[in-house]
Amino acid sequence: MKKIMIIILTIVLCACSSALKWDDVQDRYAQLSESVENIAQDATEFTKKDYEGLLDELSEDVQAIQTGISKDDTAAADALYETAVKLEKVAALFSNDSSAQLTLLSQAVKDLVVAAYNKSDGFEDLRNDVTDKITTIRSWGDDMWRPIEIRPLIKWEEVKDAYDALSEEVLNNLTKKKEVTEEQLVTLKNYITDNYAKIKDGVTQENEEYAKGLYSAALQLQEYTNKMKGDAAAKVNQFATHALEFIMNAYGEPIEDETYDFLNEVDSATKWTLSLWNEIVARLQKENLYDHTR
Repeated sequence: MKKIMIIILTIVLCACSSALKWDDVQDRYAQLSESVENIAQDATEFTKKDYEGLLDELSEDVQAIQTGISKDDTAAADALYETAVKLEKVAALFSNDSSAQLTLLSQAVKDLVVAAYNKSDGFEDLRNDVTDKITTIRSWGDDMWRPIEIRPLIKWEEVKDAYDALSEEVLNNLTKKKEVTEEQLVTLKNYITDNYAKIKDGVTQENEEYAKGLYSAALQLQEYTNKMKGDAAAKVNQFATHALEFIMNAYGEPIEDETYDFLNEVDSATKWTLSLWNEIVARLQKENLYDHTR
């Protein structure tokens, strides 16, 4: 009987001696964090599908990890922590609501790993929190994924000829000046103020239609106010000209215009009153500015 008690005590002591606490492994995990490469740092493309791959890894490992990790059983914790670091480093490339939520998820996963090592009472609550965060992110629409995606950017030289053709088409189909309405001009302005941010990080195949729509709207406003007298026309013309420069810059062209202040002009444009457009329409009806017969 005495021998049996000794054997049992030995087994218990061995089991206890093999269990790890977070203090025992935190230096190793700090080294792991340093060694994990940013898988999107130099990528020309990193899309929703790539993020979903990381979320799949997290989901699987979150269910696999359990409390009470021994020296010979750190694989699940290691894999979970490494994936969290990958997600954290990718999110750090951006600064928006989407990347902030990914960072919170990454930190929650790290907290779960710490809780597993320390056998924390709140372990299951942390697991549920991580699972809920993953579910929320999976439900994102394109408007949440787009700001954190990396896609091949289109350069101006690749599309210059297409925009020359677009310019010609827009100018050939301008509404006759006597038929232009305030509503039409406001609609053009609103399209710019509502959609310019969609291409601020560059033009890709996914958002190029917005770039073309912005170019068309800006070119029309520029043409309608070109050489027109009055402060209202000057404001609109400068806004439109700088919008065109903004679009070209989104395609990678440098801005050399010293008067360029498009982002502040956007803010001002949202506050323009109907009287400004009334003045422009009145002048369009009086001044023979363009030849619309071409």
